[in-house]
Amino acid sequence: TDTSQSPTTAWFARAMPINAMTVATVSENQDSLRSVEAVRGDSPAALFAFGALINHSCMPSASRVPYPGWLVVRAARHLACGMEVTFSYIDARKPLAKRRGELQDKWGFTCACDRCTLEEQVWACDEACTRQAAEQWNNFQQMVRERSCNEVALEQVVDVTKGCTEKVLDTFLDQGGVSCFAHNFSLWDPLRLAVTLTPEQRRAARSSRPVAQDIAKPEAVAAYRQLRNMLLGSHWLLPAFEFANGLRCTGRFSRALRCFAEIVNVVAEVLPTSTVHAANALQRAVCAAEAGRLETELQELLSEASRVVDSAYGGGLDTLEFLSAKKLADGSPSAVRLSTTLSSIRKSLDSQTSLASRGAQASLARQVPQVCPVFAGLHKLFFHVDESKGILLAEIPDVDDPSA
Repeated sequence: TDTSQSPTTAWFARAMPINAMTVATVSENQDSLRSVEAVRGDSPAALFAFGALINHSCMPSASRVPYPGWLVVRAARHLACGMEVTFSYIDARKPLAKRRGELQDKWGFTCACDRCTLEEQVWACDEACTRQAAEQWNNFQQMVRERSCNEVALEQVVDVTKGCTEKVLDTFLDQGGVSCFAHNFSLWDPLRLAVTLTPEQRRAARSSRPVAQDIAKPEAVAAYRQLRNMLLGSHWLLPAFEFANGLRCTGRFSRALRCFAEIVNVVAEVLPTSTVHAANALQRAVCAAEAGRLETELQELLSEASRVVDSAYGGGLDTLEFLSAKKLADGSPSAVRLSTTLSSIRKSLDSQTSLASRGAQASLARQVPQVCPVFAGLHKLFFHVDESKGILLAEIPDVDDPSA
């Protein structure tokens, strides 16, 4: 075998910092809930040839979990044929300037993804709001560094960053911000629809109550909420998560649940079907059990958590039970409620699943290497390598191919 073209140690030394991925491991948080995360630090790294072709976006179209020896990439949004597959190189739950700075420092480029392009235009509408939101973010970062997340100060960060985000978005829409973009901008349609809402309709859309259809079109309301959630993913999301956890730890479950509901909506827009999405959806369901919510609501939240977990890892309800196993076994009243509801969901699913379908699932599970328990739901993915651009594109499989 000709080894003259084999990569050298020096080549690997240059390639690894830019292209390698931290290997995911199973971790457990203070609530005894597990997640599969790739945490930087002393964790091992892996270099995947095809995975290294995937470009970055702060609003990725795919999610990734780098297991030891395996990179699992799953579609996070609807992928049309020819659409680029992207994932986030960084923690995208940060303000625009922080994301761009981190990407520039390590990978040498200024991100111009749809989300960054949108935020750049929106925050330019109100310099005072931009400064105020940045100041609150810096205050939050200082709390984290000093491990001194005072509840009053943290609540102020959450409230002010949300207020700034909503104000700057309204200013942007009032100024007809759609004209800033070309018609081929992928967020053109949502922007165009959101502009049709009046200030009063936007205020109603921000609340949890439904907006009357005779007042505003449902598509316009949905578009506004989509844009708002996308922008809240920058300054507000991480402080809000810390605040919600603080409320849970001090027994204020109902208030924490309201906060988690909004957090999950924001994560679903920015990082859908990611490990972050799965973890937050599961925490919301656990919080609902602790708050003593009705059985119907708990069942709905656990079913949604199971769907997100299945999209992130595969395995559906089995994986959800694996992630929450220690919590389910702690004997608390909330654990009993969770176990009872999960059993009810499983019975319902079993009654709807045919023997043939269960047999197909079992066959698939036997073919998948058991590197990690959550690997049981691995699905086949279809990609096309565009060598001229060095990227991966979504490819529609042949429906007549039995292997598909």
